[in-house]
Amino acid sequence: AMQIGARRFESDCMCYKAEALAALGDRNQAEQVVDAVYQINLEMGLSYCGPIILGLMAMIVDDTEKRLWALSEGERLLTGDCVSHNYLMFYRFGIEAALSEGNWDLAARYADALEVYTKAESLPWSDYFIAWGRALSEHGRGQRGSDLLEQLRSLKKKAEGFGMTVVVPRIEAALDA
Repeated sequence: AMQIGARRFESDCMCYKAEALAALGDRNQAEQVVDAVYQINLEMGLSYCGPIILGLMAMIVDDTEKRLWALSEGERLLTGDCVSHNYLMFYRFGIEAALSEGNWDLAARYADALEVYTKAESLPWSDYFIAWGRALSEHGRGQRGSDLLEQLRSLKKKAEGFGMTVVVPRIEAALDA
């Protein structure tokens, strides 16, 4: 993408790189990459993947102020003209960012927003993250009922089956609590 000057696709690849770096535990490098891709997209316009970048930024950063700014800015961009994948990924990343912040209501609100967005045509991927966000929000609020614990076990098994191992540690932490 860089060799042929395809800045849009370069941005996509940089987002994947930042997400992978964060999953591997290199949050500092991930934050540098996501900050760089945000700067590139400020020049090109944020309607193609701005909310994705901001959701990813919110998920990666440790700074609460920057996280809340990224979430607020991402939500603002979603009220304008955006490509559809922005809604899916922003809400998925937003759920995780809110969970990291311990903001159970915000995580549940993003799960609800994802459900509303995909209601006409639900996807197994989005259905998973809706259930994941809601279950972890309930757990964060102190719920420990057997139904919730069974749902968390089921979500863990599904994640492993889908190969989405990046979400498993958060589920395991809830189950171990």
